[in-house]
Amino acid sequence: MDSKTKANEDLETLTCPITLQFFRDPVIAADGHAYERVAIVKWIEKHGTSPMTREPLNIADLISDGYLKHLASQRRTSTVSQITQDNSCVIPVISENVSEHSYPADLMAYNRNLTRLKKGTRCMQIACLIMVIAASLTCMILGLTIGIARKNNSETAITQTIPISNNYSTTVTSPSTTTSNPTIPTDARWVQNAVTVAGGIPGGSGTDQFLWPYGLTIGDNQTIFVADYGNHRIVQWNIDNSFGLVVAGGRGAGNQLNQLNHPIVVLIDKDTSSLIICDYGNRRVLQWSLQSGTTQGEILLDGIFCSGLAIDQQRNIYVSSPETFEVTRYQMGSTNGTVVAGGYGAGVGLNQFSWPTYLFVDLNQNVYVSDMLNNRVMKWSKGAQEGIIVASSSAMKKKLTPRGLFVDTSGTLYVVDAGNQRVLRWLDEPDQGTVIAGGNGVGLQKNQLNSPIGLAFDQQGNMYVADSFNCRIQQFSIE
Repeated sequence: MDSKTKANEDLETLTCPITLQFFRDPVIAADGHAYERVAIVKWIEKHGTSPMTREPLNIADLISDGYLKHLASQRRTSTVSQITQDNSCVIPVISENVSEHSYPADLMAYNRNLTRLKKGTRCMQIACLIMVIAASLTCMILGLTIGIARKNNSETAITQTIPISNNYSTTVTSPSTTTSNPTIPTDARWVQNAVTVAGGIPGGSGTDQFLWPYGLTIGDNQTIFVADYGNHRIVQWNIDNSFGLVVAGGRGAGNQLNQLNHPIVVLIDKDTSSLIICDYGNRRVLQWSLQSGTTQGEILLDGIFCSGLAIDQQRNIYVSSPETFEVTRYQMGSTNGTVVAGGYGAGVGLNQFSWPTYLFVDLNQNVYVSDMLNNRVMKWSKGAQEGIIVASSSAMKKKLTPRGLFVDTSGTLYVVDAGNQRVLRWLDEPDQGTVIAGGNGVGLQKNQLNSPIGLAFDQQGNMYVADSFNCRIQQFSIE
């Protein structure tokens, strides 16, 4: 097991599966998993069950874990120090506000080690975790060294820094239409050594940087729009440029109309030349015009726990919610929605979800859903009462951890498998996907990914992946 794999396991052990941030006040629940106290109390008050196993939970049964709190504090302190000194982008820095849900880069914290923390031998755990922490620090230093080298090379070629735009008035690209789905041959192959087309400098807030990019979308002219989760902004990036332009948010985390709070999905509304944004931390969906002079967004939907977003050709908006375990369709401008998938509570049934996240809607209004904690992708036909499984890991050696989705005009499904650092293609059989990019372990090399999230294709069939923990957008060119 390499050091970065160990670092990721350490991250899973020391983060809450609800907030996905390092523990500050961890508690052990009766299901054997650890959670941030504030988050699990709110969850139990609303649902009464475990978010991991769905068994009943009681607030009175929560047990504080001082040892886990100490370990998380050590890791948090060392990580913040490393990022502050070196602008490294390896492990997320958590915010002080743990009362709200957040969604840092790879939502794959299944707490595999936490049952052992509760039941196993403490001495052995201490030794193992110290080794993991040491390995992760080594990994961070290695990533930093590579990042600094890349930054120095970039600075040699580019001597002028473009400031973050506060008015978006002169250089915003307003796409006349969104990219149509490409027709990709079923035997297509992609160059395995990707090219970084946006970001890549160790994480920060500069216009040549991201801090955990999530969703992305591609315009006709290969302009990329990226939900820059950690910087609370949407960035427009032309592929040939070395810097991006902030076109929404970028004024710190907040709930004002000119602010965002951990955006995770961005789409293009072709009819209005505007962006549709899943403003995750503010529990809302915004429309933000790309016209010159726009300084704030307009709320389309408010008070919803949005973890996935899609728009169809008729400009209907689709929102997935892990609170209600359903996907709801809204006509543009309306707040009255229709449930089109799920809605029967949490579970493994074909009419249920367990933490639905990323969405894709095809030309026939079939809805594809990353059903994250069920480790599968579901397809719901228009008007269906239940879905069908179109991707799962039942016949695969590694458990599927689906995030970003894409379906081409032939119906071929592409899935980001975040936990296994790869992109998979599904043709006909839902039990077996084919690796088309990544899958070479965690790392910074051209053929590696680190907690990939978002996925998009351009008209030529080139593939773009939001390589979240590496703070970059990778282009895999079609051969």
